[in-house]
Amino acid sequence: MKRTKIYIYSDANAPIELFTSSLECVDLSGLDLHRAILVGENLNKAKLIRTDFRSASLQYVDFSGCDLENAIFNVAESKGAKFYEANLKDVKANACDFSDADFTKATMDNIILCNAILFGANLLYAKNIEKAKLKGAKYDETTIWPKGFNPLKYGAVKAERNHFDKFTKEKLIEMTKKHKKVLHNKYFGEKEKEN
Repeated sequence: MKRTKIYIYSDANAPIELFTSSLECVDLSGLDLHRAILVGENLNKAKLIRTDFRSASLQYVDFSGCDLENAIFNVAESKGAKFYEANLKDVKANACDFSDADFTKATMDNIILCNAILFGANLLYAKNIEKAKLKGAKYDETTIWPKGFNPLKYGAVKAERNHFDKFTKEKLIEMTKKHKKVLHNKYFGEKEKEN
């Protein structure tokens, strides 16, 4: 595959420039991706150990097979994200929105999900969910837990979902592309005009 420039845009930092064919299988371990905009991206099998995703826009990101050990997701928007077979050991995800996220076969050892939103999340085959910290995590009748697992015993709270989803996946991805273009012009517009 041909390697090209790929930018990771952020509302907090200058864009990160990568020379790669895609974001799949990349090593972004330890990067500061605070407020990064990665909506709908495919990070399948990426190495993201100790990566900082605080307040990032991660809706519908595919984290399948990723190593996210010790990553920080506090207050990130991760609605519809896919964590199939991901390593989430020691992840800090306080107050993160994981509505409709898929945690099938994800390793959940010591993940901190305090005050996280788990409406509609699929945790049915999540590994070691009993080792997760769930104090104040909100779930509803559409959240799928492992058979026999009682989330109330671990501090989770049953709540009603606010069914006020403003945007479909497609609309959110379209809006994100426009926002990335604005950020690109902000950082590179003048430089490109000079060349």
